[in-house]
Amino acid sequence: MLEKPLMSVVAPVYASDIYGSAASFGAMLGAFGAGALVGTLAFSVVGHRLPRRLTFLTCMLLAPVVMFGSLAATPPLPALLAALAVSGVVFGPMNALFATAIQETAPTDLLGRDRHGLGALNGRSSAGGHGGGSCRGGGGTGRHTHRDGWHLPGSRGRHGPQPSAACDGRA
Repeated sequence: MLEKPLMSVVAPVYASDIYGSAASFGAMLGAFGAGALVGTLAFSVVGHRLPRRLTFLTCMLLAPVVMFGSLAATPPLPALLAALAVSGVVFGPMNALFATAIQETAPTDLLGRDRHGLGALNGRSSAGGHGGGSCRGGGGTGRHTHRDGWHLPGSRGRHGPQPSAACDGRA
């Protein structure tokens, strides 16, 4: 949770002040992203053998320690990139574990709403939900009425406006 403001607000200033260029910030994001990809792929191979709660707790506690500790130490850029890649590897399984927990606990008829609703509440609504809103009903706003009257980006409410003619081939 703490990595989001760090990577969007603090890290660009940190990279500029410590390493002197925006390219170092891009390298930092790339190293973390590559590590997260490797961690996710590795978890997809061996994850079924690991206890979920212990794995999630370990990732949640260890990854920020590696990330924040390496940033606080202000090492040379190659060492920081290696540490951020390791932090990304440790962060990798967390999204898969979170998605699995949501899919297993949500009722099947509400599964799409739960996933999109949590994404909206976490600030992770997709651009496609907003940009494609006119094709799904909602006049391009990406807002669709939830069954209980809530408006959640990306949710598939039954009470929203009908799709526009441009999206179903009538125009």
